Amino acid sequence: MLGFIVLGVLALGLSRTLLIAWQWQRVVVTDSVVSMLIQGLRSDLMTLGLFATPALVLLPPLLVIGRLNWWIRVCCVWLGASLVAIIFLELATPQFLIEYDSRPNRLFVEYLVYPREVTAMLWNGYRGLLLLTAAGLVGLTWFVARHFKQYAFAANDWRKRTVLLLWPVVVVVMFVMVRSSFQHRPANLATFAFCDDAMVNSLVANSAYSVLSAAYGSKRSRM
Repeated sequence: MLGFIVLGVLALGLSRTLLIAWQWQRVVVTDSVVSMLIQGLRSDLMTLGLFATPALVLLPPLLVIGRLNWWIRVCCVWLGASLVAIIFLELATPQFLIEYDSRPNRLFVEYLVYPREVTAMLWNGYRGLLLLTAAGLVGLTWFVARHFKQYAFAANDWRKRTVLLLWPVVVVVMFVMVRSSFQHRPANLATFAFCDDAMVNSLVANSAYSVLSAAYGSKRSRM
């Protein structure tokens, strides 16, 4: 989990820095670059905590039945796939910014309902970019798989007592990361809005968090 969080923070921080540099003319007038990076790190930890929590919840039952090695392998697959998905959304961000002047948002979620039409549109209009992204995704998947493979058999050195003592501490850390606030309500996208330029505001939170928020909002509106 620590490897997942460190790699995620580095990748998302680099992506945000490059996006800010690309949109510098609109960012610099806000005079809030340092604040954007700090708040961006906050949103990144929230996102990574959200993805890590399901694996953390699965640990106690598998520990009780003596299958800690199963948990390690499931955790590696889940966190590896999550990291690939998170970085993929960052790779998709520049083109979405060009088209809609924002990070992937509710429109992105709505387009997922029509995968065939969207794929045809991308292939006809952005074939080169699509192939480049696919190649990058393959390379990314190889790197992430290689990184998490080193953890796959780490459970042999773990003791149940140590795991039981550390698990509550990690749960508290994850809760603080995901909530990212000691106020009545947890942090959300509105927390990261600081200026009148919606595009600049969207650069603060990462694309995975933006998409998850849009999906959650869309689900609530249909209820």
